Amino acid sequence: MEMYRCDCTEPFSGYNCEKDPCSDDPCVNGGTCYVYRSSYECGCLEPFSGKNCEIDNGGIDVCDKNPCENGGTCELESEKEYTCNCMIGVHGKNCHIIEWCETNKIICGNIPCRYDENTGSGFCFCEQGLYFDAKSKTCNALDKCLFQLIKGNCGGDHETCDKMGNCICEENYAYNDDLTACELPGEFWGIYLALGLLLSEDPICGVTECLQDALILHIARVHNTR
Repeated sequence: MEMYRCDCTEPFSGYNCEKDPCSDDPCVNGGTCYVYRSSYECGCLEPFSGKNCEIDNGGIDVCDKNPCENGGTCELESEKEYTCNCMIGVHGKNCHIIEWCETNKIICGNIPCRYDENTGSGFCFCEQGLYFDAKSKTCNALDKCLFQLIKGNCGGDHETCDKMGNCICEENYAYNDDLTACELPGEFWGIYLALGLLLSEDPICGVTECLQDALILHIARVHNTR
C-alpha cells in the first residue's frame, strides 16, 4: 500500500491540505477571520475582544469594580479609562499610596499600615483584640479590661472590671434594676424584735430610749440588697 504526505502551503492544513483555518468561522459577534501562518486571528468589532471575539466589554463600567482604594472616588473618562480622586494624604493611580505610611515605614515594621479617613493620616493596623506595640513593632493581646474601656464599657461611676474582663461594681455598690449604673443599696432605719421581724420603718425612738422602755427591741441600719 502506497503512503504519501502532503506539504501544505499556508493557510491550508490537514491530511490533504483541505482545511482553511477560517473555514469554520471561528470569529463571533461580527469578527473577521484572518489567516495567520497555520492558524488564524480575529479582527473584533467594538466592544468585543478575545481569541474569537467572545468577550463582550459593552456596558461594563470600570468604576463598577471599585478600583479606587482608601476612600477615593472613581471618575469614568472612557470605556476603559478612569481617574481616582483621592482623599487627603493619599495618592497613586488607585489611591493606593498612603503618604503617612510611605514616610513612616520604620514605625510599623512588618505590621500593615492603613488609612484613617477621619484624620487623613495612617496607622499601624492590628486585628480586633490586639494593640500595636510601637517598641517591639508587634501586635499584642489587649488587656481584657483595657479592651472594655476602649469600647466604652466598664467606665461608669463606681464601675470597674474583673480579671475576666467582666464589668462589675466596686465593693459595697450594686447595679440598679436596669443594670445601667452602680449604686449604693437602699438604706432605711428599722426597729426589729430580737427574732429579726421588722415592726416599723420609722425611727420612733432613739437607741437609748428603746433600750430603756422596750429591751426586747433593737434599732439598726438596714441595707436593702435587693
